[in-house]
Amino acid sequence: MPGGKPFNVNGMRLVDTFQESTNLIPFTLNGLPPGNQVAHLQVTLSPTVAVGTVITLTLDPTLTQLTNEAGTPATIETTANSRLVLVNGSITVVPSVPAMSHLALLMLAAVLAVAGARFFRS
Repeated sequence: MPGGKPFNVNGMRLVDTFQESTNLIPFTLNGLPPGNQVAHLQVTLSPTVAVGTVITLTLDPTLTQLTNEAGTPATIETTANSRLVLVNGSITVVPSVPAMSHLALLMLAAVLAVAGARFFRS
């Protein structure tokens, strides 16, 4: 999120601001659906969430809007006035991939170096 604003996962309310003079939102006129992305959410989950859990992310169409910095009524985009399309999503919790320790990575690098040296000598 450009503004770095927190949101409430339980109610999924997002308020994001853009400083128009330095942080313009790039729009493509008449772009293909779903249109231009104006925010990117990063979510941190508890490590206790079970593998296979699907968490639905739904934006409230009555509260979500896009407007200019001043909130000028003529610029307000909402689902009600058909100027804003919301794309809901989901998070699927997958099994974690164990990371290799520094020692294991060092040993792997050494084995690959020896194998590479033997290959190039041939």
